[in-house]
Amino acid sequence: SSQVWATGRDLARIGQLYLQDGVWGNERLLPEDWVQFVRTPAPAQPASGAGYGAQFWLMNNTAGVPEGTFYAAGNRGQYIVVIPAVTAVVMRQAFDVIGGAQFDINRFTADVVTALNAADAARATERAAADAVSAAEAAAAEERGRRKLIQR
Repeated sequence: SSQVWATGRDLARIGQLYLQDGVWGNERLLPEDWVQFVRTPAPAQPASGAGYGAQFWLMNNTAGVPEGTFYAAGNRGQYIVVIPAVTAVVMRQAFDVIGGAQFDINRFTADVVTALNAADAARATERAAADAVSAAEAAAAEERGRRKLIQR
């Protein structure tokens, strides 16, 4: 059977385990270098589409997706995508109808990466603005203190 009876949270945990190089908490659950092994292209590769590692598909040639991204594809639309470059796991649990429209995991992953990068940029802008306000407040406080000394 190709069925794995797992919750979305279970599938995300599998992805997180691979994102953390096979370590959960302080315990190594997967052999050292195993994650690198599954991310390494196998000697024989498909003529087109996703590359293949060891039990994982590779998104190394997908526009908008960082190099080193890999994924497990399950039955009828189940995906666990590990994106080390942005420290993220994307999990999709679905029931795609056989013969129906195919879900585009490559496009979805690229969209998620774009959103994560935009959120990071927005947070960096907010931090810079907050730092500028703090610096201005500190400079103003220093100036007030200097003026008080002069008045005495």
